[in-house]
Parts: sequence; C-alpha cells; structure tokens
Amino acid sequence: MELDTKDNILSFPLNTLPGGAAEFRRSYELAAKSAREQITVEMHDNEDGSLATIGMLINMRKSIDQDVTICLQNCQPKVKYLLTVMDDGEGFVFKEGLLA
Repeated sequence: MELDTKDNILSFPLNTLPGGAAEFRRSYELAAKSAREQITVEMHDNEDGSLATIGMLINMRKSIDQDVTICLQNCQPKVKYLLTVMDDGEGFVFKEGLLA
C-alpha cells in the first residue's frame, strides 16, 4: 500500500490487504487527514465485488470532511469506474462514470 502525498493517491490491491476492511479504513482516514484537497483511491479487485467496495467507501466518506474521488480499477481488461463523492451541504452527491 502506498500514499503519494503530492497527488493524494492511495493505491493497493484490495484482496491482498492483510487487515481487510478495518486496515483499509485506518489507512484511508490517515490519507484523508493528510490530503489537502481530494483523495483518489485506486483499488484492484479480481472479484466482482466492486459495488460492495464502493458502498464501503461511501460509508467511510460520511465521517471525513472533504471531497473524495474514488477511482476503482477492475483487473478485467482496462475497465475503470470513477465515483466522485461531494457534500453539497444538504447531503451527499454521487457522480458515477465508466471510463474506457
């Protein structure tokens, strides 16, 4: 797992993370506190658990006071999901897109 503080990128293979979701949450919160504007989270997951993973991140985002861009990279050939989570003051706005 690595955090590029210049570009605020947290990148690791989700299915090989030793502590699972709990360790990811700690790493994510640490990254969020050190990031100035936004964080891009890149996860590489061989399974089809992409939606559940995005849901887990959305739940974590609710406790962090900044905009976060979540970029989910599937190991299947070059499919990239981009999910931007923003707080508009009245709740959370989700923008989702599929990039080739």
